[in-house]
Amino acid sequence: MIVVTTCFWVERAWIPQLRGVRLVRTPMGEPAASSLERTIGQEVPDLLLATGFCGALDPRLEAGDLVLAEGIEDREGRVPIDRLLADRAASGLAARGIPATRATLLAAPGVVGSREEKARLREGGAAAVDMESGPLARFAARRGIPFLALRAVLDSAGEDLPFAGGGDLVRSTAAHPLRALRAARSALIAGRALGRAVPAALAAVEGGLA
Repeated sequence: MIVVTTCFWVERAWIPQLRGVRLVRTPMGEPAASSLERTIGQEVPDLLLATGFCGALDPRLEAGDLVLAEGIEDREGRVPIDRLLADRAASGLAARGIPATRATLLAAPGVVGSREEKARLREGGAAAVDMESGPLARFAARRGIPFLALRAVLDSAGEDLPFAGGGDLVRSTAAHPLRALRAARSALIAGRALGRAVPAALAAVEGGLA
């Protein structure tokens, strides 16, 4: 069995139900790992694919662009990604005409939504940032589960999210309606990208799983 994780309904909604694939929604950030552990118990999936949205750090990335992780950086260091698995996933995407950037993902402890913070984090070399890939990658490593992370860009490096300053989401969105509309449009674009990419990547990887 393959497990595919997302956080939000808008991410999950675009991914089709696939045979032999279990879609699991987790909380944001660090609790994603413990939540997944409770969900699957002692089961060891054939593959754990962390997917969903990310924020671009590389200014060349735009909404809907895909990032296939070659490694994940967090506060503890670097979590490597199996090169062969990533190669298979990349080949599957390319065969369907789906471009993806292979790069390092940064695992952040909180939402990174301001242009200034993105620019600062970009200095470390990562192309994009999310909150769950790091905890899930370390969980997979502890359990001996093959792991991949495939993310779709929600916000570019040069834009602020409506909730970039933190605080109450509803109030932040109301205070920045244009940013909120832009984020909603980007979520639609990124969701569609995931809906195409996840099945293509899994179909290519599945045949090579032991």
